[in-house]
Amino acid sequence: MKFLKLFIVFFICSLTLQAQYTDNDFSRVYNKINSQKIYQLDRSADNYFKDSIEIVEISQLLQFLNSFMNQELKLNGRGSFNFGGNESDLNSLFRVGVGASIDKGLYPFELDFSTGIQTIIQNGVFQENLSDIDISVDFHPIVPKIDAKNDGLWLENYVFIKRFNDAFLGIEQRYEVGGGFTFNFFNSKLTKAGNENETALNSKPTYNVYGEDLIRCLETCFKTKNILSLTSTETETISYTRERYLRANKKKYSKLRLAMLVGLHYEIEKAQAQNIVRLNGRDTLLQQSFDATNLLRWQIRPTIKWQPKDGYTFRLYPYLKLPLGNMYDTVVEDGNVDKRFDYFLDLHSSFDIAVEKNFSIRIFYRLLYDNAPKRAFIKQEDATYVLLEGQTKHSAFGVSLNFGF
Repeated sequence: MKFLKLFIVFFICSLTLQAQYTDNDFSRVYNKINSQKIYQLDRSADNYFKDSIEIVEISQLLQFLNSFMNQELKLNGRGSFNFGGNESDLNSLFRVGVGASIDKGLYPFELDFSTGIQTIIQNGVFQENLSDIDISVDFHPIVPKIDAKNDGLWLENYVFIKRFNDAFLGIEQRYEVGGGFTFNFFNSKLTKAGNENETALNSKPTYNVYGEDLIRCLETCFKTKNILSLTSTETETISYTRERYLRANKKKYSKLRLAMLVGLHYEIEKAQAQNIVRLNGRDTLLQQSFDATNLLRWQIRPTIKWQPKDGYTFRLYPYLKLPLGNMYDTVVEDGNVDKRFDYFLDLHSSFDIAVEKNFSIRIFYRLLYDNAPKRAFIKQEDATYVLLEGQTKHSAFGVSLNFGF
């Protein structure tokens, strides 16, 4: 519980540190400029042309950034479905997989919610064998000043809550809560859409308040009368939103992302072991339930995300989870000992192909490997023992159809 409280405090402090310019600040500037429809300009004045440009260009810039804010802050959703089956006169076996995800934001905060269920229907009986529910918040704790050489994308923090079960591995319920750090490398080469977005923004001038004048810069800089009465704080808000756009664009459309995730989480698990063992001279299917366990684990996850062009994305996320402290799981019974290095591998890989704007095809493969599953020594009639151990490996692969909303 102390661990969870520390992460909540850490998360709130990080949000506070980044709140120098908020979405509401930009909305106030946008509404102020957008609500003013009539401007008193002296046509005979030397600065008439520059003042007119100022009004038009700032309005265009704010419209551009407002569209970006609305796009980033809205809820984006995705659903998926996959199906396969086998049937004969005596037996039937069908597999159904459904999933949904919702995300909001991109930089400096991102909220993700995802859920997936895979079910087997054998001879009319439903068996849920794999399910995930995952809620996470990612945020960049370092937001550099405007025009800084370092964009701050290299470091990201995350907190998450997850529920997981896998009938193949005997995991009836597993709950995880935790957080950590992600160290990122985003390639500066962008996809076509990313380059177009960057070019569109760079074609619009930047502004800064100097006394009662406004400094307008594109290829060259010049002073113009501050017709819109922008304060230095308001121009900084516009500049920050502009910078935020460029960083979010790089994060989304970079052709290559390499990263390393490092974190801690608290795990509560209820599991069982099921396997065929040689018991009393006969192959016997045994099943045994175990009491719930809880422990603190740390995890690392190398990350590869590659999108050579718009609409094509390859992801490889191998999670390696290890206990904090004793690295071995030992089972002892009447002098019999089974000692194993305790690690859990959860590898996600996928390749997405966009067919249309809101429709895509995904080829996926997931590998789950438990090197120290639940185990117990079973006593035989001759007073010797055999080892019952749960399943160690589960692979899931297939093709899913995904639609956005």
